[in-house]
Amino acid sequence: MLLQREKEAKDETIRLKNLYKKVAEFDFLNWDLIDGFAYSNIAVLQPTESGNDFNLSQMEWGFIPDTWFGEPLDTLKKVENWRRGYKDDKGKYIPGITTLNAMGEEMLLPHKIYRSSALERRCLVLSTGFFE
Repeated sequence: MLLQREKEAKDETIRLKNLYKKVAEFDFLNWDLIDGFAYSNIAVLQPTESGNDFNLSQMEWGFIPDTWFGEPLDTLKKVENWRRGYKDDKGKYIPGITTLNAMGEEMLLPHKIYRSSALERRCLVLSTGFFE
């Protein structure tokens, strides 16, 4: 039993060292500050489908739901309109929606915008610090 635990610990150490090498390829660690409202790219760890490992990728900061009032947010223009607001066909201004923060106490309640993502599509945002 002890040998199995030692092997698992060694395997985990190797995975973490490889992950550290991957992280070093990104230059996010030498940025002084990332403003969430700039929606810039950041390094993110996503679990693989098997759940036994992680993929490291760059993603745009901020939450984007699958749909907005039933319409898919499937183009950059739609996402920009959703975030910043836009004028509809009649010239009426439709304000943007900010989803940079979620209240942990409410995130999993039924009909919350973050619910399905929190349950099914979690990730780890890599950062050297956080300020709100």
